[in-house]
Amino acid sequence: MSLTYGFQTPRDLLEKLKRDGAKLDSATDLEQQRDAVFNFVVTAYHLTDWIKEGPAKNAPTVQTDLDALRKDLSIQVCQDLCHASKHYILRRHKPKVSNTVPFDGRLGSFALGYSALGQEKPDLAILVGSTRYDIRDLRDKVLALYAAFFQRNSL
Repeated sequence: MSLTYGFQTPRDLLEKLKRDGAKLDSATDLEQQRDAVFNFVVTAYHLTDWIKEGPAKNAPTVQTDLDALRKDLSIQVCQDLCHASKHYILRRHKPKVSNTVPFDGRLGSFALGYSALGQEKPDLAILVGSTRYDIRDLRDKVLALYAAFFQRNSL
């Protein structure tokens, strides 16, 4: 019995993550962006579960590399946003993310302290302490981390 509706390997989920990431660029309004961010961070975080339990779980370096991957701030940001999206309130751990600020400069909205007027696409500022991350920068970092991980471990 399979409950994964066609996804069979961590590689399948990585390909979904890439598609989810591309949707961040095609979002034309804040609603589409929210959906794209939700799908991206949930897939990005849970891909670690697929790797942990996947076909290569007993390979010598996979679990060690996976532990290091999970300690990367980008994956931890995805974890925080994933759990917040799923549970609404985080109770089990203190998140690294202190706030998220969606904005769409095309409509004249703005995020206090960020220049967004005249931008081409809706955006999301992710605040980790006093450091601001852009959702597309997070996407690029996460995809690069997974690409390197999959290559190192021949997945």
